[in-house]
Amino acid sequence: MARGYIQNMHERWISTRAVRLLAALLAGALAGCGAGVRPYGVPLMASLVGEAAGKSASFTAPHDGSVWVAGPGHPGQERYIVYSGWIRAGQAIVVDPVSRSISVNGEQEKVTIDAGNSYYQIWFEPSSD
Repeated sequence: MARGYIQNMHERWISTRAVRLLAALLAGALAGCGAGVRPYGVPLMASLVGEAAGKSASFTAPHDGSVWVAGPGHPGQERYIVYSGWIRAGQAIVVDPVSRSISVNGEQEKVTIDAGNSYYQIWFEPSSD
């Protein structure tokens, strides 16, 4: 009798885990529609550190690392990488849709971005050194 009870409890436990896993996967898929969606090409270890929606945004690197700027679009729309590069500790990256520019440490990069209410994200990943 005890063996049947244990078997039943084990089956319920597996069923509950499967439902939770499915719910987590579904929630992750639905979250993919929002502004925090990681654009293609941005590594999993990178963090969203700034957003520019019609106004400038900046980020000062606490460590040496890589930076990506994703855009254009509005929250909920698919974005792509418009700039990527290396940034040293203490340097700042500025994304300015008003002047349609990206600058690192005060030097304008050779990229032109969309103006207006275009939505940009700044992603950062510190180097492993």
